[in-house]
Amino acid sequence: MKRKLGCAVFAFIGFLWIGFVAFDMFVHVYGDCFDEKLCIAYKQAAQGLVLWRGFAVGLLLCIAYAIYRQFFEDEDVQ
Repeated sequence: MKRKLGCAVFAFIGFLWIGFVAFDMFVHVYGDCFDEKLCIAYKQAAQGLVLWRGFAVGLLLCIAYAIYRQFFEDEDVQ
């Protein structure tokens, strides 16, 4: 039962993270900039930062999940 609960928690956290990254990307893509060069350059840099940060934390979640599966087992699993 512990393993199923832990898997559900990791899945929930992963979906929350995907939702946050999607919202953060939406904010950076559809913000008001008009034609200011500095603002447009910042938006492009921020979009890249959002994607890389999202990828890095997602990878860390996958690694944490793999470690969790390695060390925690249910009592009925041998």
